[in-house]
Amino acid sequence: MRERLLRCFLVLPFLLWVSVAGAGEETYVVKKVFDGDTVVLHNGEKVRLVGVSAPEIKDEQGKNKKEARFAHLDPKIVDRYAKKAKKFVEKEVEGKKVRLEFDRANALNAHKDKYNRTLAYVYRVPDGFFLNAEVIKQGYGFAYKSYRFPYRHSGDFKRYEKEASRNKRGMWGEGG
Repeated sequence: MRERLLRCFLVLPFLLWVSVAGAGEETYVVKKVFDGDTVVLHNGEKVRLVGVSAPEIKDEQGKNKKEARFAHLDPKIVDRYAKKAKKFVEKEVEGKKVRLEFDRANALNAHKDKYNRTLAYVYRVPDGFFLNAEVIKQGYGFAYKSYRFPYRHSGDFKRYEKEASRNKRGMWGEGG
């Protein structure tokens, strides 16, 4: 009897772990790409890529100019890359299946930003293409640096931005 009880206590945590691990495997289809760091899922949910700051298509607040200054880029190049970033994201995920992964840094606000977009890491299914990272690696966006708390991939994303700059990819390849 004791042995059975012990076996239950050993197996139960494993079964719980398996069920929780599989819970995050729900997939969605990207219906539309809003811009280089925001997609809309088939259910209408807007998803903002955690850790990515892509140039704004309609930059009414001067964000592109500010990003350009910090990155030592011509603001005109950054403005041009707003549409290029959107096209890159469309090519990679529009009409395709993705899975979302959430970051503990956003748990206090239920993984939502001030515009009520879901904050997530986006992975294409089945190949695991990590959209957030690739937007930065290919020079279509910047590592987002204004989070109140460090997010899981912040160090990697900053490194990817430096590598894109050093290797003249994307925005940095056009005179930056």
